[in-house]
Amino acid sequence: MWTDKVKDFIGSLAASRGMSLQEGYDEVAADMDLRRLQSPEETADAVLFLASDPARAVTGHCLVVNCGEYHH
Repeated sequence: MWTDKVKDFIGSLAASRGMSLQEGYDEVAADMDLRRLQSPEETADAVLFLASDPARAVTGHCLVVNCGEYHH
C-alpha cells in the first residue's frame, strides 16, 4: 500500500542505489499486475464494501486488495 512509511522505505532503498523515488516505485510496481501500488483509499473502499449491505451475502472469501502484487 502506498503510504508514507512505504514511500520512505522505497525512497531510502532507491537513494542508496542512486535512483529517484519514482524510479524505485516503478521498479517495485513493475512486478504487479496493475503496475502500481494501491492507495489507502482503495483499501478502505474494499472494507466499506464488505461492511455494506450489498456485501451481505459474501462469506468465506479472502479479498486481496494489492494491485496484483501476489495472488491467492
